[in-house]
Amino acid sequence: MVYLRARVNCFRCNLPVDRSETLLLSAAGNERKYECHTCYKKHSKQIWWSGDKLKPKLELFCGRCKYGFQSKKFICPYCSKPDYVEERNVSIHDLI
Repeated sequence: MVYLRARVNCFRCNLPVDRSETLLLSAAGNERKYECHTCYKKHSKQIWWSGDKLKPKLELFCGRCKYGFQSKKFICPYCSKPDYVEERNVSIHDLI
């Protein structure tokens, strides 16, 4: 069995790379875009890490459903409404 190594150019760095070591990004029509492993490692973190993932979850409470939950958004997961959702700031001193 013969294994043929097809070489393609990375669309970011424009260097020839083995096709088996690349990622096919789009194949619109006859034009295919390949990305090499090093370019993928450099540029993938910029795409996946947004500011929304870095925000911490808040302790929230929905007054309509009487439901306590943790979320980054002020929308109740039980009733899907944001109007009675408020942040819960309960400490140990409040309970005593």
